[in-house]
Amino acid sequence: MGKECIHSFRKSDAEEVRFSAGQYRDKHYLDIRIFFRPGKDAKQEMVPSKKGVTLPIDMLAEVEKGVSLIRKYERGLKAS
Repeated sequence: MGKECIHSFRKSDAEEVRFSAGQYRDKHYLDIRIFFRPGKDAKQEMVPSKKGVTLPIDMLAEVEKGVSLIRKYERGLKAS
């Protein structure tokens, strides 16, 4: 699956979260995955972990719905 990283953010010094889009066998997918440095060297290239999910791109609305509900939950925590 050829992937293009659309967005990423640092989770820690050794990990980052990457949002990617790609195509495999004429189907489009989105991938949200943790990447990590396999060693202590900060110059080492990050590699994908097993921690993540790959979904058909047509499930993006469900992902957005889940994020929206998490935001509502977070607002409730801040209001408490």
